[in-house]
Amino acid sequence: MRIGILTYQRAHNHGALLQAYALKKYVESLGHDVEFVDYWPDYHENLFRLIPSLSNSSSLKWLKALIKVSISLRKSLRRKRGYTDFIKNELLLKKIPKYKTHSALSTASYDVVIYGSDQIWREHKYTQSRSFDEVYFGEYLNCTKKISYAASMGVTEIESDSLKKMKNLLNNFSHLSVRENQLQKMIAKFTNVEPKLVLDPVFLLSQESWLRLLSTERIIKEKYIFFYQLLLSKEANDFVECLKEKTNFRIVELQGRLNPFKFGKRYHCQTANSFDFLRLIRDAEIVVSTSFHGVAFSILFRKKFYAIGMGKNSDRVNTLLQKSGLTERMIDNLNCFDFNNSIKQINENNFKQEIEYSKFFLKEALNDK
Repeated sequence: MRIGILTYQRAHNHGALLQAYALKKYVESLGHDVEFVDYWPDYHENLFRLIPSLSNSSSLKWLKALIKVSISLRKSLRRKRGYTDFIKNELLLKKIPKYKTHSALSTASYDVVIYGSDQIWREHKYTQSRSFDEVYFGEYLNCTKKISYAASMGVTEIESDSLKKMKNLLNNFSHLSVRENQLQKMIAKFTNVEPKLVLDPVFLLSQESWLRLLSTERIIKEKYIFFYQLLLSKEANDFVECLKEKTNFRIVELQGRLNPFKFGKRYHCQTANSFDFLRLIRDAEIVVSTSFHGVAFSILFRKKFYAIGMGKNSDRVNTLLQKSGLTERMIDNLNCFDFNNSIKQINENNFKQEIEYSKFFLKEALNDK
């Protein structure tokens, strides 16, 4: 079958790109012809511009932004190139997105479209779009079957009008699955249809499959704590400093956006590409993450890790930790954390079953007539 995947395939975010890669590779392994439905409207594009749009900003704010961009331009270009090279070489997408508007999708032709994973169902608060993007709910694309796989919406606190809209849009899908508990319960409550709960696509590929993609050379030669601070968090920063004192390991920090005012050995890897990101997790003594995919790959590589500083974004991580038997790795209160406590290891048998169920759901959905 000719299968399209509709996700955040051009996001300048390691987790978004790697989950997209994993889903495509896995569905291809089932014998299908697979490509991304390369929908990427301007409101997405504007999020990742090197020079942000400041048309409504004051002169002072514009000047500050210009100074910041000037200081970081060289590193920013290198970091951006890491993302764009992955999009080109691994996701096999062209430089210019194929579909920029809803109407352009009328020319797309697929037997099946898989929607997900990542936060494709989130409500957008940007100027251009202040609600759901209906494309990610199955509108505007004509095909025989539409499947949601591990779809997510981030924070599930939405207005009643949005719930009604979402309820109607979900009728577009023949098979429905999501990534987190709260979203599953919310949909079941207002539709009387309970979506299946499946794992993020990165778990559809084995640890060995991921490791084969990576150079065996270490980026950092000494022992270190890898601090992936996608969501900036003072609590997480305090925690990693405590870990440093306890272990005497160096901190290597990677943030979601490049900060031109961060220098020194701690910020040596700010231009890391997605494969470098995986190597930094693979070779770390400990991983501390404020990101879902930082946690996901720590589990995949069987690392000692902690999740912290996620606030309202914690449900997707809590769901994953429950499925892997690692709930104590979520640090809710730094004051109550005992650094001397030993931590549990993953429940291998149960988690293997979760992976197999996720694969089963996808195969059954694709084969169902």
